[in-house]
This record gives sequence, C-alpha cells and structure tokens, in this order.
Amino acid sequence: MSDKYDVIVIGAGPGGYVAAIRAAQLGMKVACVEKYTGKDGKQALGGTCLNVGCIPSKALLDSSWKFHEAQEGFDIHGIETKGLSIDVKKMIERKDKIVKQFTGGVTALFKANGVTSIEGHGKLLAGKKVEVTDADGKTTVYRGERHPRLGLASHRDSASAADRRYHRRLHRRAGIHQRTQETGRDRCRHHRYGAGFGLASSGRRSGRL
Repeated sequence: MSDKYDVIVIGAGPGGYVAAIRAAQLGMKVACVEKYTGKDGKQALGGTCLNVGCIPSKALLDSSWKFHEAQEGFDIHGIETKGLSIDVKKMIERKDKIVKQFTGGVTALFKANGVTSIEGHGKLLAGKKVEVTDADGKTTVYRGERHPRLGLASHRDSASAADRRYHRRLHRRAGIHQRTQETGRDRCRHHRYGAGFGLASSGRRSGRL
C-alpha cells in the first residue's frame, strides 16, 4: 500500500465517503481512513448513519410497525389475528443483513472508483501528513501531495477552519456544493440528501448527488 495520496479523507461517513469517491472520480489518488468495525470484526464503512444510527433504527422501526399494524390495525379491515408474537432475534438478524448490504455498497463504490480504504484511527499531523493507528496500536504515517488533508466527521469542530475551507473548494469543483438562496450560505448537496447513494460506480454523477 502506498503512503502517498492526493487526498486523505478521515472518516467514511456520509460526508467522508462521498467526498472520497468524488475526488477519485476527478482523477485524484484517494485514501479514506475509518476505524469502525462491524459485528464480524471487519472494517465497516458508512459511519454512524449506516452502522448504528439511521439505517438500523429504521429497519427495526419497520418491523415493529408491522407488528403494531397486525395487532391494532387489521380489525377495521375485517382481518383477525391471534397469537401474535415478536421474535427479536429474527428482527435483529434482518436489521444486520440490511446494514451489511448498505455498508457493502459503499465498499463496492470504493473499489469501483479506486479509493483505498485504510482501517484505523486517523489523526492530522503537520507537514502534509496523516497518522493512522490500527487496532493493535501500530501507527503508520501517510503523506498527502496536492491535497494533503480532509477531515470529515459528525462534529463540525473536529476539522480545522482550513480543512473546512478546503472541503468547500473541493466540493465546488466537484459540482456538489451550492449556495442556498434562503440563507446565502454554502451547503453540500450530499449533506442535504444524507447518505448520497446516487453515486454511480461508472464514475458519472447522478442527479441525486
């Protein structure tokens, strides 16, 4: 694995992986650092949203809503149900399968667009460097070239002001940054849409991004 990249993205959440893929589509050599691991012990891309937040919650909510409908909402249609029960283990298995499909989709997009995935905790260093610490505590330093650092996470304060300015410049170039008429402030389209699954593996932008 090379230790030199044009762009190194820290965090493979909805903001990070979209930025990494789009930068790769623009011809840059890109790496994305992610520390989260799934139930199987392997690296899981997608951030909080795909792994423990939005997607798992909605999967479980869908199952529980179906149970509620069967218990409370069928009678008005003349449908009687008796002996209803919930198999929580089966619900969790379904949720895990859905999460695996979504995170696997991000992994496939990384491969299709040539983004290198690095497992570990990323830390920005001076001199165009990013330090990555793996699960065993081993550290590796990667160097950036034209675009040395891009830190994206759930909290705005996690990235420096310089990182945020660079983030905006990169996204304007990629065509995924826009200025809202209501506030006059910049906003990324993938932030508005959330996970941004409109990215096509062919390298073209879809209308959703």
